[in-house]
Amino acid sequence: MTAWTRRIPFKVDVAGVIHIMGTALYSRPEAAVRELIQNAHDAVMRRRRRDLSFRGRIEVRQDAEAGILEFADDGFGITVDEAERFLGTLGIGITGILKGRYTSTDYARGDDDGLIGMFGIGLFSSFMLADQVVVESRSYAGGEPVRWSAGAGSDIELSSGTRESVGTTVRLTLKSEYRRLAVDSDLLEKIIKSYAEFLTIPIFLNDAAARTNVIRATWFDPTPEQEALELDLAGYFGETPLDVIPVQISPPGDIQGALYVSPQRVPGFSGDAVVTATVLRMVVSRDIRGLLPDWAAVPPRRAAKTCNATALFRPRAKRSKTTCSIISRSSPKRNRSGLKLFWLGIATLGAGPR
Repeated sequence: MTAWTRRIPFKVDVAGVIHIMGTALYSRPEAAVRELIQNAHDAVMRRRRRDLSFRGRIEVRQDAEAGILEFADDGFGITVDEAERFLGTLGIGITGILKGRYTSTDYARGDDDGLIGMFGIGLFSSFMLADQVVVESRSYAGGEPVRWSAGAGSDIELSSGTRESVGTTVRLTLKSEYRRLAVDSDLLEKIIKSYAEFLTIPIFLNDAAARTNVIRATWFDPTPEQEALELDLAGYFGETPLDVIPVQISPPGDIQGALYVSPQRVPGFSGDAVVTATVLRMVVSRDIRGLLPDWAAVPPRRAAKTCNATALFRPRAKRSKTTCSIISRSSPKRNRSGLKLFWLGIATLGAGPR
């Protein structure tokens, strides 16, 4: 039998890939709300890099009758070429290029500070909720507006857009089982707050005068004022701390945060160490268990311990932040030494290989 070799190209069923990306990558359908807010956040941050006086905002709107959920921002926007190159290409995005994940001569490094996204797949999470996704955008860099649309079982359609102002609007025509997101404003507000309450860019729901994300998380600041820190912790955790310990530790990772002494034995938290992970203030998960090593927990016989940590992990361990409450019966000096070990452990977990 004669040996033979033949090269064939990869073949991809676009509709199948869209379905997989929209249903298999995320554990919870509402994660699509987080991804779209994250994209809007990054667009606003990119425009701020070019215009120091620009502040920016994110609008989320519901159309109950049409079953449509809309996310709009006045950020940098995209051109026709960018819509074709990035919106329809899995695994690559402008943010990823700015962070150096991909090579491109069209985008300069240095504009990536403050950007959350990385992999260029967030838009496809929309297909968990929607039968059709439409993107309308006009770029701050100039050029004509563009319209990008796709259905879960159709090809991508690119056409001239009608948006007059700089920015981007993403419109989801919701599946029947998720139409409640276009009807129930309280539910949508709760989802937005669960992911984006710490973001500094204001988010407005249904053109309301007041912003939805109003939490002032002073513990994220590098040099927080003691009084402001105590007030913010009390407001967020629903209890007045007996004492607050600002934390500044480096190395192995730069950590800025706070630990507070709870006035209760069990301040509403689980007895297990639970980590709420954020990336540049965007909440990724609120219930991560098993992340902290055993030695980082205070033995129950020695202390009544609860821990609610808000940790921020970035590639190369640029910084890691945690908020935790521990009630210990040991001496203050020993307590502070133990807390320092705890923080160093968090930094090590966030550092990874250098």
